[in-house]
Amino acid sequence: YISGILKKKVEVLAEACTDLLSHQKQLTVGLPPEPREKTITAPLPPEKLTKLIYEACGQDISIAVLTQEIIVYLAMYVRSQPSLFAEMLRLRIGLIIQVMATELARSLNCSGEEASESLMNLSPFDMKNLLHHILSGKEFGVERSMRPLDSSTSSPAISIHEVGHTGAT
Repeated sequence: YISGILKKKVEVLAEACTDLLSHQKQLTVGLPPEPREKTITAPLPPEKLTKLIYEACGQDISIAVLTQEIIVYLAMYVRSQPSLFAEMLRLRIGLIIQVMATELARSLNCSGEEASESLMNLSPFDMKNLLHHILSGKEFGVERSMRPLDSSTSSPAISIHEVGHTGAT
């Protein structure tokens, strides 16, 4: 959240975007319909890309920062596991974020608002893990716990893990 207020940008964002485009993927940021959802079909300079993301996300600075984070993680996966993207022509980041929040709401049996807050509070490791499970279609589990953030408050923390396969042998 603080990153959004300070209009921070991810340093490798333009490179990540270029990696996705070089793998023949179009990107959209923001939510449909257009003109709010913006399509990226060619590499953009970092400042222009960041501006486009903030415009597409409207007043929601948290979503703008999360969008940047998701683009970087998608680029990591397209480089290391291109088969995850075999049937995808367009990566709609806003809809990916919606699916992530919906899956958290389902798994945690909570409201969409609570799930969105949980999504924003995921550690980078759990964010990448959730994204990978959604892209791969693998089953995943979510655990909720209380983790102290500082000496005066606690916030519910969640962790994403792969569901183990059990069966008769």
